[in-house]
Amino acid sequence: MQSTDTIPMQANCKMSIDNLGNCFIVTPQNDIIKYNVQGQKTASNNVKLLGNIASIDVSNPFEIFVFYRDQNQLLILDNMLNIQSQIDLDPTGILQIACLARSSDNQIWLYDMSDFKLKKYNKALELLLESPAFNTLQIAETIQPKQILDVNTQIFVLNQQQILSFDVYTNYNKLVLVDTLSQMYWQSPHICYQKQGEWMQYNPLNWHIQKYALDLPKNAQMAYKTEENVYILSSDCLILRRLNKGNTPSSK
Repeated sequence: MQSTDTIPMQANCKMSIDNLGNCFIVTPQNDIIKYNVQGQKTASNNVKLLGNIASIDVSNPFEIFVFYRDQNQLLILDNMLNIQSQIDLDPTGILQIACLARSSDNQIWLYDMSDFKLKKYNKALELLLESPAFNTLQIAETIQPKQILDVNTQIFVLNQQQILSFDVYTNYNKLVLVDTLSQMYWQSPHICYQKQGEWMQYNPLNWHIQKYALDLPKNAQMAYKTEENVYILSSDCLILRRLNKGNTPSSK
């Protein structure tokens, strides 16, 4: 490690990292706070009228999706967290959206719990695509997707610690991975996740896994590794560790 910065945080925050290394913190009060790669606060936002933030998708740093499940609302923010648009999802007729994400062409993926289907809408809320019902795919006894990840050529859905792969037309491909994970990330060509103090990089093409020891503090809640930094969210602070170039992983 080259240096470490520590930023005080309250308990029960959530963290997301974009592909530029910016860190987004969502507080229990539903504040969104953005920090750059140096750990400097650069922007913040809070839309109190919309209630609790269910998820934030920062896969496009210039078009950030913020989903408010209880109000069935989607906010789209720019890179300074200014509101670009607000989309009321009620006209879709879907009242049980399990999870929502941005598509690679800046449209909307969502999972409809009422009919167990992955669906794609444009921003005018016109239905573009829908998958077969998940309960017909024989993938799990319990169907409750937690996250959708669009990586241009594949759509990954995290369901009960399973990662499912779909093509861009929502045809089911295969079960990609089963492991103890609650959140997944994409760093091409890897699906990444945190597991027992390690950063796992899984290549779905050749099943190769690289593992990086993260040396997490006991109160660590979330961690994320880029080529330059390790971000650790603990119960009372955000820790930013800068990596020496040339750090190598273990693998299997």
